[in-house]
Amino acid sequence: MSTPPSEHTRSRQSSISSNDSGASAGSAGQQAPPPFHASLAEQQLDPLSRAYPKPAQEIDVREALARKPMKWTLGHYFKETPTREPHAQTVDRATRALDLEAKKRELLKAKDEIRMLALPKQVLHGPR
Repeated sequence: MSTPPSEHTRSRQSSISSNDSGASAGSAGQQAPPPFHASLAEQQLDPLSRAYPKPAQEIDVREALARKPMKWTLGHYFKETPTREPHAQTVDRATRALDLEAKKRELLKAKDEIRMLALPKQVLHGPR
């Protein structure tokens, strides 16, 4: 009791078959949907020309402005920015140069230690 494929199941089948000569499903009377970005651009409207629903109750503007800004909003980041401490900057170039030299010596010493651990003992002490 098999039934012929309905229009719904036919639309799920591949539009290209091994017998097909490169013609798409458009030749069967169906048009391919437009690219996503084209349909998205058609759906977007100017925010001022949209129809918005009326609020359920009267909006208290003072209360709304007094609320703490939600995270991921520009207001949140403007309020958080002044409370952050600026990075400590070394003004004295001589002090900075000495600090960098000390760090460089530490890194070179650590590099030599890692090399010593990685090399086999025969290379370090010679063959016995």
